Amino acid sequence: TDLRECDLRGADLTGARLLRTRFEGADLRGARIGADGLVQGRLLGATIDAEQAIAFAAAHGLRIS
Repeated sequence: TDLRECDLRGADLTGARLLRTRFEGADLRGARIGADGLVQGRLLGATIDAEQAIAFAAAHGLRIS
């Protein structure tokens, strides 16, 4: 799926199959997106909020303290 440059603020993407979804340049602030989507989607250049940044880090195996 190609969602580049889309305004997805507040969208509910939980449960969506996001393997290879292109989010480059998309605005995802406030969107609900599961850990799978954070790992499987292409997020280069996407805008996310602080809560999503923490979830993204955790989804990629980083330990947050």
